[in-house]
Amino acid sequence: MSDLRAAGERAEGLLRTAAGDDLPAAVLRVEDGQGKTFSASVGSAPDDNAIFLIASITKPLVATAAALLLERGQLDLDDRAATYIPEFGQRDKFDVRIRHLFTHTSGLPDFLPDNDELRRREAPLTEYLASTCRQPLRFAPGTDISYQSKGYLVLGEVVERITGRDLPEFMRSELFDPLGMDSTSLGWRDDLAERVIPATPAEDSDGAWIWNTDYWRRLGVAWGGAFSTTADLARVFRLLLDEGEFAGRRILGRGTVRMLLTDHIRGMASLPAAKRLEQGWGLGWAIRRGGSVSLGTGNSGSLVPVGAFGHSGATGTVAWADPATGTIFILLTNGRMPTAREVLRRCGNVIAAAI
Repeated sequence: MSDLRAAGERAEGLLRTAAGDDLPAAVLRVEDGQGKTFSASVGSAPDDNAIFLIASITKPLVATAAALLLERGQLDLDDRAATYIPEFGQRDKFDVRIRHLFTHTSGLPDFLPDNDELRRREAPLTEYLASTCRQPLRFAPGTDISYQSKGYLVLGEVVERITGRDLPEFMRSELFDPLGMDSTSLGWRDDLAERVIPATPAEDSDGAWIWNTDYWRRLGVAWGGAFSTTADLARVFRLLLDEGEFAGRRILGRGTVRMLLTDHIRGMASLPAAKRLEQGWGLGWAIRRGGSVSLGTGNSGSLVPVGAFGHSGATGTVAWADPATGTIFILLTNGRMPTAREVLRRCGNVIAAAI
């Protein structure tokens, strides 16, 4: 751990130098393969118990929970999404399979054409789903790759219709509680409110919507509405690094973990978007390829090891783990882009260079 601790201290120094209006708060956590930990809190984050809106890191958490339905025989990757959501099958979407929702190969959009309007009038998630069902696909399912938040909206709805439970409750009881993630939730929890670090406001084109509204916090969107801490997120990574076991208890099957972390789009290398893609995609998890400078939404450094898996988020967050060494790196901030992205990448490089 000595090298990683020294690297952690250097990363902390970078965070303290960058702290200010564009990076008000940050919490860093690094774990080695033996579970030894370095953590640091910067700016308005009082300690490492601070809770952040983790944005798109929500997606692989939803994917990991949804994978439980695969191993229980309630769902298959080759099932049509329209089997569970009949109204989704319109506009040539009948052949969208569950695997396409997991892997950004559905042809669904990232943002809806009426995205800003839905947010301004505080529409319920049912209206986001209805709008998604009305949209045409950008390409035929499985023929190309395009990052798609709406694929996770549909995946979350599939989970709800199969289980008869709200997605936030399913996530809590099936993933968060078994892992002891007491400070994590999909959507807002009043009992944790005092520990939440407000996200740096992000406005739409009319300046009418920000992440910190009560509406958005409570909406609990499957593509970016989770709140968590560095310590809680580390538990998910440790679960996957330990092939589905946590604290001596099996949470996921070994085969399920392998499927989550397999690059499902490697065979799509001849497709237009795949040629440009900076990472592979497992089920929800971005997987580092040679030459990549990104994991998820682009906040990872260029030294992140090949084979590492993780994700990042637009609120200034990044998290990844290296299976070869068992190293976990998590950095949650409320930084403003592009300052936050530069700091996240540089801190990730410092850690990656030491493993």
